[in-house]
Amino acid sequence: MDLIAMILGWKWKVQRTRRKWDRLREHALDREGRIRENALKELDHIEEKVRMLEEERLSRRDRTRIMREVEMELANISDLLKKGLEWVAPEGAAVKDEKPD
Repeated sequence: MDLIAMILGWKWKVQRTRRKWDRLREHALDREGRIRENALKELDHIEEKVRMLEEERLSRRDRTRIMREVEMELANISDLLKKGLEWVAPEGAAVKDEKPD
């Protein structure tokens, strides 16, 4: 019964996501420059969501929505760390989300 609970349980998915987050953070700390800055900044935002999944009692719908967001963002960071500078905007280039002052 414990094996079924582990495979289908929610805590196991959150623990797996936390381990993936930890591994990506270690890889980001090994990098230098803008890749490191961008990856660490995004990982800090994701940590808040992972902590919310671990600590707070959420509805099934909210848990699923947040978990999907976290998994997609972790995949993006993984691609960023694998592909390097070609995924990062050139120095001084405006990012789409940022508005000029």
